[in-house]
Formats: sequence, C-alpha cells, structure tokens
Amino acid sequence: MADRYKILYEGGEGETEVKKSRFIATTRPVKSEEEAVSFIAEMKKKYWDASHNCSAFTICNESNGDTDKDEKWTEIIGGMTIYKDIELKAYLEQAGFHDVQIHKKKSWLCITARK
Repeated sequence: MADRYKILYEGGEGETEVKKSRFIATTRPVKSEEEAVSFIAEMKKKYWDASHNCSAFTICNESNGDTDKDEKWTEIIGGMTIYKDIELKAYLEQAGFHDVQIHKKKSWLCITARK
C-alpha cells in the first residue's frame, strides 16, 4: 500500500474529549522555522492552562538528495541546500525532536517528527 500524505494549505482546529480530558489540535502551514516557533509560542500562550503541549511537524520535499539530478534544484534556487534523510534526522534529534520517521519513495522524501 502506498504512503499517502495530505498537504496543509490552510490552518484549522479540532477538539475531542477522552475520559474527561480535553484534547485540542491546531494546525497552520508555515514556511520557516521562525514561523513554526512563533506559532507554537502563540498556542502555548492561548492555552496557558494546558497540562502539557505537544508539537509535531512534517517536512516533504520532491527531492531526496540521493541523485545528481537533485542538484538542479540548488542551481535554480540560489543558496538552497538539499539535505539527505540521515542529515535531517540528526538535525531534528539535535534540536530535541523524537519519533523521527523517514519516508522515501523514488525521488521524494517526507519526514515526520514530534517535540
């Protein structure tokens, strides 16, 4: 069975209750680490009384850095670096993320992680 991923084009919020515990999920697409950090801080402020906050994210790319063809992207976009899956996993773990999962298929790469 092929892996399927959905692309988040706009934010949203959902809520459920399990055993008298309230769970709220809030999503927002971001284009930079700074936007992601700002969004997480905003949610922690909004839900200041939460017993704990969890954050997760996904990185998806049409290039996985395994072939010379991937270098065309660095030529098109000045200053762009294509990281291999192992490099991204190491960076994420150094930044305190866990449950880092790598999904590769032909020429694309998708990584999920939790913090």
